[in-house]
Amino acid sequence: MIVATTKKRATGDISKVEKLFDEFTLEQRYLGRSESTIRTRVSQLRKLVIDGTDLYDPDSVKEGIYKQNWVNKRKNNGVDAYNALLKIIGKEWTPPKY
Repeated sequence: MIVATTKKRATGDISKVEKLFDEFTLEQRYLGRSESTIRTRVSQLRKLVIDGTDLYDPDSVKEGIYKQNWVNKRKNNGVDAYNALLKIIGKEWTPPKY
């Protein structure tokens, strides 16, 4: 019998992450991003969090994107989404290239 286990990593308080997504959405609208772009970016970031990625740790995000079963173009979109999120968080990183 196969038992599904959840991945555990310090991802922070869920309400903190949701507030971050709300702030991110507002910032993206302010910058004139289309609603479909915003939805895609938030969806990708949310998928990373669900899989145990800590959005406040760039190395965790690199690993999270790497482990996704996404084509390289989608991984690049994930990198772009995280770049935009980092501006809100106030951190920097050296993004991976796919």
